[in-house]
Amino acid sequence: MYTGDSITYLSEAHSNEVEQAGPGEVVSLARTPWGENIRIEMKARYFSASGKPCFSTTIISQGVAPDAVNLCKYGSGRWGATRAFSPAETDRPQLTVGDAK
Repeated sequence: MYTGDSITYLSEAHSNEVEQAGPGEVVSLARTPWGENIRIEMKARYFSASGKPCFSTTIISQGVAPDAVNLCKYGSGRWGATRAFSPAETDRPQLTVGDAK
């Protein structure tokens, strides 16, 4: 669902809906960068390392596998989606100094 750009911005109206949502809620959006009638399941609210308010979410679309994305609020006041890392990408063993590669 993430478009591959560094940030996929939601419209101002959709940004307002995300702003009002809380963890555990599902937000239904009509026309989005990912298609029509998308549902966004709001998981956890957090702050990014740069201090932006964010949500971890799952985007649900008819006939497409759910996709994890992070939604953050940017300086323009609009919320934007960035790709979330999958467990396969984050479960790599961590090497320490002196370990063989």
